[in-house]
Amino acid sequence: MELLIAVDIGGTKVRIGAFSAANLEEVIKVKDYASGSYPGLTPILQDYLKQFPDKPKAIAIGIAGPVEGRRVTVTNLPWSVDAAEVATICSDADVFLLNDLEAHAWGVGLLRPNAGLICLHPGVTRVGNRALIAAGTGLGEANLFWDGQRHIPSASEGGHTSFAPTTNDDVELLQYLWKQSAAHVSWERIVSGSFGLPSIYQFWQNKLRGASLRTAEEVFAAAADGDATGVAAMRMFARLYGAEAGNLALKSMAVGGIYLGGGIAPKILSWLKGPDFMVGFTSKGRFQELLEKIPIHIIDDPYNALRGAARCAVSKISR
Repeated sequence: MELLIAVDIGGTKVRIGAFSAANLEEVIKVKDYASGSYPGLTPILQDYLKQFPDKPKAIAIGIAGPVEGRRVTVTNLPWSVDAAEVATICSDADVFLLNDLEAHAWGVGLLRPNAGLICLHPGVTRVGNRALIAAGTGLGEANLFWDGQRHIPSASEGGHTSFAPTTNDDVELLQYLWKQSAAHVSWERIVSGSFGLPSIYQFWQNKLRGASLRTAEEVFAAAADGDATGVAAMRMFARLYGAEAGNLALKSMAVGGIYLGGGIAPKILSWLKGPDFMVGFTSKGRFQELLEKIPIHIIDDPYNALRGAARCAVSKISR
């Protein structure tokens, strides 16, 4: 068996899985590591590879950060990943570095309805560009450009573009974040678990004098219990998630569909199915009708990024 190792590096955890090059459907021996417990990727890889007697043919690493060259700095971790160092650890295997959302984009082509995809909005099925947005620890975005025969994944750092308010509440939120010493308020500062949702909750806590909560999980729980501040925060979060997804759809002309990845979407499915997400997504003036036709799906496969990274490696090996 030609062994492929796939790695998904996020701000909170590192997930590693193995694949046979002949069967990307089946992920072998998945293991998660807490990112903050390690000084870098090297000790994690060394631990994981102990279980395999054979050296891998290739290793593909999805990294939450801009990938340029063979050494990459992780955005939300004090790490850098060096392809040459990884190759040494992996017995000189081929090493491919790619953006984590690019890895997710490679995986989209392997997903099927009711088997890793949840339909949020059916839209009108068309052939064309697709795009992916993923709120988790941070906010990632990627494109899948249709070249007439296949979708070509392309990395993006769109989550770090500047937040643009569209309502009075949004303006107040922006001003609130400026006062918190955020010199640049990006979309990641709004639509994410580590920065965005706690900040949105604290903004509404100031307005409604609710309880003081610090984590996304606490906000989820408060909203589920009917806490007014939690409900206001979740509704705003869903609408703004939709707003940036709609921005991405327009910038990519993603008539083939928008995909929501990351760990947050499956956890807040009931809020995304409410009216707020689609209000944010479609409120684009003259382009509302175009956006209403775009299908939207949530990725509900925890191994999609691993499969995508492995698929990318296979495509490069076979050239």
